[in-house]
Amino acid sequence: MTKFPQITEEVKKAITAGLNVLLEGPIGAGKTALACSAAKDLGYCTKYFSTPTLDPFCDFVGLPYPVVEDHNYKLHFVRPDSIHQAEVFFFDELNRAHPKTLNAVFEVTQFHTINGEALPRLRSVVAAINPASAGYHVLELDPALLDRFHVHLRVAFGPDREWFIERFGKHLGGTLLDWHQTDLDSKQREAISNRRLEYIGLAIKAGIDPWNALPGGTNAPVHLLTARLNQKGGDGVLTIEQFANEPEKFTPLVTNDLNVAIRFAQLLPMMNPYQKNRVRDLVLVLPAEILARLKAEKPFLFKKICQAVARYAGKEDARAFEELLEERLKTIAP
Repeated sequence: MTKFPQITEEVKKAITAGLNVLLEGPIGAGKTALACSAAKDLGYCTKYFSTPTLDPFCDFVGLPYPVVEDHNYKLHFVRPDSIHQAEVFFFDELNRAHPKTLNAVFEVTQFHTINGEALPRLRSVVAAINPASAGYHVLELDPALLDRFHVHLRVAFGPDREWFIERFGKHLGGTLLDWHQTDLDSKQREAISNRRLEYIGLAIKAGIDPWNALPGGTNAPVHLLTARLNQKGGDGVLTIEQFANEPEKFTPLVTNDLNVAIRFAQLLPMMNPYQKNRVRDLVLVLPAEILARLKAEKPFLFKKICQAVARYAGKEDARAFEELLEERLKTIAP
C-alpha cells in the first residue's frame, strides 16, 4: 500500500513534468488534500473545481458575448480571471459531474485550451474520483477521457500519523491513530475513513461525545477510544503481551472491570497459540455478555484456545478447560 508521502511525490513529479494525474480512491482517503498540498509545495497557483456543482459556462468555459472587430461580429467568452492565472487545475469528484462539464474537461485536459483559446500558464490537470465499483453514486467515465490522464494513481492508505499529531497534538492525534490501527477490525477501518477519523478528533476537541461523530449504523468500539484518552499521555493501553505475561494479575480486573474485560476479549482472537494457552484462565472469568458475544462473532475461537492448551499444557488440561468453558457457556442465555 502506497504511503502518503510517496504518492505525494509521484503527483509532484507528474505536475512538474506537465503530465495530467487521475487520483482514484474511497471517500476520505485524502485525495483532495494530497493534490492541493503537492501543488502548494511546488509553488504553483491552483484552481480548485467542485465538478458536481460546476456550471461549465459561468465557472469555466465562460459566458459568450458578441463583439465587433473589423466590421465583423465575433463571439468572445467572459470567464473568471483565475482560470487564466492557474498553473494547475484540480477537478474534484470528476465522476459526479454533469455530462456538459465533462465535455468541457475533455478539451482542457488534452490541449490545455478552452474553446480553442490557449491557457499558457496551465501546466497540469489533476482530477479525483471515487471507485465506480464500490457502491458510490458515480458515473463510469468515458474511456476517451480517462485516456487523457497520463498518470493514474490509486489512493488507498491509512491515516498519516505525523499529520494527525500536527493537527491534534501528540496525545489526541496519537491516540486516534492507535485506536484506528489497533482497536478496529478491517471492516471498521474501512467504514471510518481518514476524514471521518479527523471529524472524530474535531468532535472530541469541541467536547462532543465521539459517538456522535459516527454516521448512523457505524459499529466501532468508541469506548476503547475513550479509555485510551483517559490514560495519562495516551500511554498504558493494555496489550496482548501484558495479558499473556501476567494473567494472574488480570484475573480480578477481567472479572470486575468491564473495560478491561472488553479489551481482553478484543485482543484474544489476535493472540498466537502460546499466548492463548497462557490466558486460558482469563477466558473463564470473562463476563457472560462478553463470552456470549465471542461465541456469536468468533465461533471457532474457543476451539482454537482448546487446541492451544492441548499443545502447550497437554490433553488433560485441554479437556479440563473445555469442560469448565462448557459449564460457563451453559449459563449464558441463548
